[in-house]
Amino acid sequence: MPSAAPGQEGYVFDPYAPEFAENPYPTYQWMRDEAPVYHQPQMNFWMLTRYEDVCQAHNDPIVFSSSAGPMIERMPHASKLLIGKDNPEHGVAKRMMTKVFSRDRMGSLAGFIREKAAAILEECYDKHGADGEFDVVSEFTVQLPLAVISEFLGIPEDRRQEIHDLSNIYVVRETGADLSKQNEARMKLWQI
Repeated sequence: MPSAAPGQEGYVFDPYAPEFAENPYPTYQWMRDEAPVYHQPQMNFWMLTRYEDVCQAHNDPIVFSSSAGPMIERMPHASKLLIGKDNPEHGVAKRMMTKVFSRDRMGSLAGFIREKAAAILEECYDKHGADGEFDVVSEFTVQLPLAVISEFLGIPEDRRQEIHDLSNIYVVRETGADLSKQNEARMKLWQI
C-alpha cells in the first residue's frame, strides 16, 4: 500500500503497484493536472502525461529517443525492435514491415481467422456448455490473436503456447518482480 495518495506530500508513483493497476485514472488525472512532466526518483524515469506534450516528444527524436525501448527498465537490445529505433533506421524498418503486413497478405488470413475464431468458440462451448459462462478474455480474445499472429509469422502450432507464456513472463512488471525470470524469458524468446 502506498504511503501517500497522488497529490499528498511524500507520494511517489509506483507503476507496478496493484492499486494503480486496478484504477490508474485518479493518478493519471493528478499527473495531468499537477505533474505533467513527472520524474520517478527510485526507478529514474520521466513521464509525460499530457497529450500535446506526448505528441511533441513523439515528433522530436533528437531530444526524445526511443533507443532504450518502450519499458521503464532500460532494454540493452531495444534497438533490434522497431519500437526501439529512431529515424532514419525506424523509417527503413517500418517500410520493410509495411511490405510484410500488406493488405493482400493480411487479407489472405481472413479465412484462417474466421475458422480459428469459430474453433475457439466451439472449444468454449464444448467445455462450458450452452448455458455456461466463460472468461472471454483468457479463453477467446487472448487465444485468437495468439493464433493469428503465430500463423502469420509461421510459428509451429506446438510452439505457440510456449512463446505466449514466455512473452507474458517477459512483459509483466510488478513491484518486487524477479527480473532474472524476465531476462531468462527474453533470452529464450530470442533463441526461438
